[in-house]
Amino acid sequence: MKQRLRIHLALAFSLLLMIPMLGLAQSQSSNGTQPAPYPRLKSSGSPEATKKQHEADVKKWQEQERLRNERLKSGVNTKSTPSDNQKKRIAEKEAGVAPSKVKSAPRKNERERTIVDLPGYPKYVYSGNPQLDEKNYQLAKTKWMNENTGLYEKYLKENRISGAKSTRLTPQRK
Repeated sequence: MKQRLRIHLALAFSLLLMIPMLGLAQSQSSNGTQPAPYPRLKSSGSPEATKKQHEADVKKWQEQERLRNERLKSGVNTKSTPSDNQKKRIAEKEAGVAPSKVKSAPRKNERERTIVDLPGYPKYVYSGNPQLDEKNYQLAKTKWMNENTGLYEKYLKENRISGAKSTRLTPQRK
């Protein structure tokens, strides 16, 4: 009988020790993933003031839960902040400016794109064979230059940069 009483007392004592730990664990909530615990009624001495404070806490909790549920439904993490590059792109988009392009290194065995803003000017097409791609691009450029001699010469004069060499000043005639 004494043994049974000791077991019951030990069990009751261990449960009493665990109650404060459960309350502490319940009061801590993680950011946005777990629901916040329902607000506890805290006595302030006056029953009416206690009731008003508890109602205000409940309303605040309900609003937090509504926002948390909306975030979970939309799948958007509102806790993260955009990087500087993302902020820059967002600002450019809102201002209606074309996004700035970050020039990346050309891929292995591929030439850098040369952008010439002339109507009908050929584009460099990547097919996976750099030698064939370059040959096709040069042939297309030569053909375009022969067909648009005046336009090409005007472009060269307007865009001449001091110290820069042009690979070809005049198009070949057939």
